[in-house]
Order: sequence, then structure tokens, then C-alpha cells
Amino acid sequence: MISLYRDLLSLWRNSSCCEKNSDNRCIKNVIIEFDKELLKNKKELYDFSEYYNSVKNVWGTTKCQNAENLCKYINYVIKLYKKIRQRRHLKYNEKYINEMIILEKALVNGNDANFIKEKCPLVDINAVLNMKIKTLQMSENGEGNIILRENLESRNARKKFNDNVLNGLTEYGKYKKFNIENVEETMKNKCFKDIKKLDIKYNWAKELCGKLATYLVKLHSIDGLEGNNNDRCAYLNYWIFDQIMNITGSDDKNVIDGFVLNELNKVVYQLNNTCFYYFDGNFHEWDEEKYLHDFFKNFNEILDKTQTFNNNSQTYCDYIHHINNIYEKYLDRCCIYFYEDEPLNKCEKYFNCDQAYNPYNIYTKLYCKGDEKPEIFFKKVEQPKPIDYNVKTITKLSAGGSCNKFLCDPYYIFVLGTFMVMGTLLMLLVFNKV
Repeated sequence: MISLYRDLLSLWRNSSCCEKNSDNRCIKNVIIEFDKELLKNKKELYDFSEYYNSVKNVWGTTKCQNAENLCKYINYVIKLYKKIRQRRHLKYNEKYINEMIILEKALVNGNDANFIKEKCPLVDINAVLNMKIKTLQMSENGEGNIILRENLESRNARKKFNDNVLNGLTEYGKYKKFNIENVEETMKNKCFKDIKKLDIKYNWAKELCGKLATYLVKLHSIDGLEGNNNDRCAYLNYWIFDQIMNITGSDDKNVIDGFVLNELNKVVYQLNNTCFYYFDGNFHEWDEEKYLHDFFKNFNEILDKTQTFNNNSQTYCDYIHHINNIYEKYLDRCCIYFYEDEPLNKCEKYFNCDQAYNPYNIYTKLYCKGDEKPEIFFKKVEQPKPIDYNVKTITKLSAGGSCNKFLCDPYYIFVLGTFMVMGTLLMLLVFNKV
């Protein structure tokens, strides 16, 4: 499978489908996934969408002799769709987003829903009609509550690092592009249309959602927010995360109802569905992703600033220690390394697999306590062993121990052995005569 992915990557990078950025890398890459069940489900959803129109064209004719089996097939696909939609974890749903959109367009456009109801009365086509509106839905009742609070120590550390390390850096400054004061009412009205379900304690959410709607519409034209669409979406995503974290604070009573996050997700999907980022999880996950995103985006500038430090650089030392702990946790999760080829990054939104961006490379430039024995005070996170290391090693060893044609061909070995024996006998004969 690894070899297949490498071949696919090579084909993709050399095709017209690969729109490249300034670093000559594909903006959208081949998705790497080793979960066989997930791959199977994606293919089944896609195949159904791809062939649906062809099947529909012959369904009502005399040529169609398998109407009952077709109904069973449609019922199976819709049950699969419903099963995926009902998963509460949005990052799981995100892996199916393209197939979901294609299938929804195939079944919901025009009179397709009525057509299926007529041909297959027992098929629950409403499962698609209802869930399409609730894009990547979380529960809208109390069961969807997500605790969003952090301890005071984490909150203070985040503020310290933002104020003293990241503030003033070029890339980090892009977050300021989202700080508009006023939001048009038309944008606010795109959010929380079912306002009766919105608790009064979430009044801030309507204002924030209005800002989100504004930026989604204008995302491609915001001055100073250069980069590809994925970069712009990521900055907006983490800006929203930061706003929610700052608003909710560390109060033990601060939770966010699933309905609130679901509304934010719907706004993202409806106004700019090229931003495939979702609001789920918890403070801890949000915090770690944003830490990594900001670190990699500002890496070179942080590295340059280490040259101007005096002995009072402990804040930067604390920051790099903190980043290193998160980096160690996510390296295996996000990066697949190969013996020869470039690594595959499964977390392109917030992680960089290039070892040039290892936090240790900044740590070595800092003056930190215990610097005389850095291996004790700072653990260098090593690159994981390539996933194809054993295969490549065995292949090279086999190649190194192989024979050339002359030494390993049985014919040449026989001839050489015969001449050696004859030569030995001839020498003995000569010595005996002497």
C-alpha cells in the first residue's frame, strides 16, 4: 500500500490537478489513509454517486429487470450514509466530506427524492434530505454539550507566550486582520435562525458568528492575508478558536452546547465550503493545534530573533519546552516517513514534518538554564523510523550480497573448477618427473 501511495503522489504532482504554491508543492495533496474500512466506505459512496444517473435512466424502462435489487442497493448506501452522519465526532465525518457532498447532490437535486420514494417506498430517503441541512451535525439537545474550560495556569501560559514570543511577528500578525469592530446585521442574520434554541448566555455567539460569516465571504480578498486558500482558512479557524477560548474563560460553568458549534459549522459549510474545518473537540485539542500552527508559521522569525537575545531569554526557553512536548505527541500521529521519499503529512493544517523545523533547532540557539547539559533539560524528538525501513534494508542487503554473472553462473563455476583440478594434476605430474 505504501508503494501504491508513493506512485499516486508522483502521478498527482506531475498532473494538471496539482495546483502548486510558492514552494512548488501541491496545495491539495493525495489523502493518505490506511483504514481499510474507511477507504471501502468512501469508495462505495463515490461509486453510487458516479453511477446513479446511469441507473436512473434505465430504471423505469423495460430493460430494468433488477428493480428489487436496486432498491436494496440504494437502501444499503443510504444506511451507510446515515451511519456516518450520526457519528458524533466531526473529525471522523470530515474524512468523508467530499463523498457526502457528491452523494447529496446526486440524490437531492431535482425530483430525485420523489423518484426514489416512488420506486422504493421502503427506502428512507428523508435521512439524506434531513441530514443534508445539518451539515456534520452535532446533537442539538443537551447531550451535545462540550466542556470548554482551561485551568488558570494554562490560560496564563498561553497569554505569556502570545504576548512575549509571538506578538509582533509577521505571520502571527495575520490574526489582527480579523479584528473588525462592526458586523452587518445581514451577516448576523445568517446565524442562529432558530434563535429560540440559543440560551441567553450564548449571546456572544451570534456576534462572533456574524464575524465568521463576514470573513468567510471576504476571505479571498482580505488585505495582508496572503497565501493559498488552506492557509487563509486555517488562520480564520484558529482565530475563532482563540475568540471562543477567551470568551468562555476558566469558569467551571462554561460549557458550549452542541447546538452552538453546529451553527458555526453550518455557516462554514454554507458560505465557504472550501474551508473544511470544524468546531468540535475541547480546549486542550484546540490549544495544541494552535500552538503548533503558530510555531511552524513563525519558525524562521523566531529563529532569527534568538540571535539578538541576552541572558534574559527564559520566556523563550519555556515556550520551546512547551512546544517540544506537543511536538513529540503529534509527530507520530501526523507524519509518515519513508526511507527515500518525502514524508507524508496527515496534519497539513497545523504541522510540518520537515526535520528542519524541529524545536530542538531553536533550543540550541537559546541560552537556557542547564544549557551545559541540554540532553538532561531538553529532549530532542527524533524522527520516527521510516515505515518502509525494514523492506528497504532487506532489499539493499540482498542486492549487496548478489553475485555477478561470472561468479554465480553454474556453467562458469564448473569450467573454473575443472581447470583448477586439471592445473593441479598437471603441476603434480611435473613435480613427480622432476
